[in-house]
Amino acid sequence: MNNRFTRLQKLADHLRAGLKELGMPLVVPENIASAVMTVAWGRPPGVPTSQIVRFVEMEHGFKIAGGLGAFKDKVIRIGHMSPKLSIANMDKLLAALKAFIQSHGEIDLP
Repeated sequence: MNNRFTRLQKLADHLRAGLKELGMPLVVPENIASAVMTVAWGRPPGVPTSQIVRFVEMEHGFKIAGGLGAFKDKVIRIGHMSPKLSIANMDKLLAALKAFIQSHGEIDLP
């Protein structure tokens, strides 16, 4: 169990660092966030996150989710508990998110 938790936490930490670099702040503070899901605010501002969800699935093959209720079209939710996920997968997802942001005219990204 310890190995699984450590692996999940490494994936979460890597993803969250990448999201912050893309200017997509986390909804939940890291010190209380789950190791199996990350929720981040969408970017660019004003663009419904349902567009992000659709883009990363249709253009890059990643299945992520949007927000629910008061968070609908404001946040994205990314699960990272599959035993098949790797740091490389997270990097590909981050690249897909970066491509979405850049396709909406924001190009000042790392």
